[in-house]
Amino acid sequence: FFFLMIRRPPRSTQSRSSAASDVYKRQLYVKQQLELLEALTGCETENRYKVYEADDQLHRKKQVLFKCKERSNWLTRNLLSGDCRPFTMRVLHADEDDDESSSFLKIEREFRCTCCCLNRPDFKVTWTEGRNDKFLGRITHDWAICDMTFEVLNSQDSLRYKVVGDGFQCGLFFNCPCDPCKKIVFNIYDANGQQVGEIMKVFEDMAKEFFSDADTFVCRFPPMATAEDKALLLANILFIDYRYFEENPSDTQPATY
Repeated sequence: FFFLMIRRPPRSTQSRSSAASDVYKRQLYVKQQLELLEALTGCETENRYKVYEADDQLHRKKQVLFKCKERSNWLTRNLLSGDCRPFTMRVLHADEDDDESSSFLKIEREFRCTCCCLNRPDFKVTWTEGRNDKFLGRITHDWAICDMTFEVLNSQDSLRYKVVGDGFQCGLFFNCPCDPCKKIVFNIYDANGQQVGEIMKVFEDMAKEFFSDADTFVCRFPPMATAEDKALLLANILFIDYRYFEENPSDTQPATY
């Protein structure tokens, strides 16, 4: 998997590139961290996620690969709904300090007040490792009457993938242990309309889901996905979470499609 393939050497002089080449990742497991202060007070805190490799059954493995940390201010988090608030997300390797300068990926979202097809939101994704920032592309959220639709665009604004979730899945309306209600599926299609992968929101711990908005996602990458594609699809997972599953006291209605 590309993040490990091109990570910089740690503070020791030993390079990890040889070890990294043995663990090419096909699936990711993304887990939002439960914030105790948020659960107790209801005040929205900065989101944090841990990213793991997933096995063939899409269960997480033990080793944490990356950490994703939101940077935003208290007012925007608690006065604006999760589907429109601005923030910057920094992605770091699991063994790095929480210093923003050590992040290798930056995901930015500007404030957008969206109404149906007007002023649609997007995520901009930039590679930041090595002091030379490289713009990778962006994720756009198209308007649709029922479906949840995203487009993954590369740095030339060309379509790489389309990510689509059916707006009538049981998991959107009922959170219970039965199989149809334990997951919400977003299919990944290539530019030719062929399904090549999927992103799923899964309901693993009903107690945590009930008392907090700590969400869990798994992703099967397209077989031919490039390094840049995988970074963009990781950003798409976070976009889905903020757009449809982020809750705070100011929310009075669900996000528009």
